[in-house]
Amino acid sequence: MLGAQNNDYALQVSDRRTSRADGSTHEDESNKMILFESNACRFIVGFSGLAEAGDFRTGGWLAETLRDVASPDFTPDGIFRRLTDRATETFATDRNLLLVPPRHRRLSVMLTGFVSTTIGTLCSYAIMTNFQNFVRGDDDLEAWTEHRLFWRVLSNPPRPAWSVQRIGMWREFGTSEIDKIKALVVEGKLPEAVVGNTVEIIREIADRPSTAGLVGKQLMSAVIPCDFSKPGRFAYHTNVPQLTYYLPTIVAARPGNQVIISGATLTATGKNAKPFVFPKQHRNAPCQCGSGKKYKNCHGRI
Repeated sequence: MLGAQNNDYALQVSDRRTSRADGSTHEDESNKMILFESNACRFIVGFSGLAEAGDFRTGGWLAETLRDVASPDFTPDGIFRRLTDRATETFATDRNLLLVPPRHRRLSVMLTGFVSTTIGTLCSYAIMTNFQNFVRGDDDLEAWTEHRLFWRVLSNPPRPAWSVQRIGMWREFGTSEIDKIKALVVEGKLPEAVVGNTVEIIREIADRPSTAGLVGKQLMSAVIPCDFSKPGRFAYHTNVPQLTYYLPTIVAARPGNQVIISGATLTATGKNAKPFVFPKQHRNAPCQCGSGKKYKNCHGRI
């Protein structure tokens, strides 16, 4: 899973393959993405690691927890702190999770977005994890007894703000691949260009023997603008034609109004229904990667 942002937009791209309590993969169409908004922040939230254990479902738990921990102050600092505390408590007491071996109880949650401050709207990202040591630069084989939070707010002046973060099999993203995404973000290319390149990279990673089949090719992306008055956008990237289009979970948490919308899908029906496929560019259109070349001479080259 990869998150990227600059002063104009924030985005995430993640696969939809999930893991069971025994470490095996479950399916390719489980939602791992949430669009979250509160009074002073908006974030895309994704997770990697343990997705289900008995009756416990990480996606549902994460959405409900984000809704519940927003109060009483509805501020990013309070939300992140309470989310981390709740995760530590849940993983220490839930009967389903206690039966999971520490090696398979590992979980990381990434939030990519913006916070509203007295000096303006600023880029921000956070990673909550119980096994990924970003200070030391590696992963522990077993889950810790607590979740830890890495949170940063990026100031705008005097330099443009940007970040590229990843969780899960984050070391599979090589230097050249990260540099490619970084260049697009820093140069302010369209978010569609960043998403398109990231989708391509993740699908290539999925084919590597080193990932042991834990990364899927069915993907979802979301983009949120810095301007809170403008809505976020999302896309379901499938390379298997089908009649169902999946949507991310939406969580809105404000004083007196906390809402969760989950499990939403669009389904094409009728005898003339056409399946959804990964969107294609016109061959003579400019390539979304921002190279300035026509698609047929760049990423559309056979």
